[in-house]
Amino acid sequence: SIHVALPIWLDLAMLAKRAVLRVPGVAGAVRRKLAGLTPEQVVDQQLRQATPHADRIPPEVVAASVAETRERSGDPDADRAQAVQWAGITDTMET
Repeated sequence: SIHVALPIWLDLAMLAKRAVLRVPGVAGAVRRKLAGLTPEQVVDQQLRQATPHADRIPPEVVAASVAETRERSGDPDADRAQAVQWAGITDTMET
């Protein structure tokens, strides 16, 4: 059988955002900014930063993420959990 390599289209804006987050101090500044937002605002911002197609994300997925963010916000390790969630979003959503 013949295997055809399919092109992988990467969103350049997304790649640039991921690169900027790796600059020392930037990720911490983003976490501090997120700490002052409501769970809805946090999820909205994360999704808009993670993909140019946030409007394609099913409402039930957004609602589940908001619920998780709200529930987690009172935990002592909320900052770390937020960082893990953000990493998961940026590592799985490119276009």
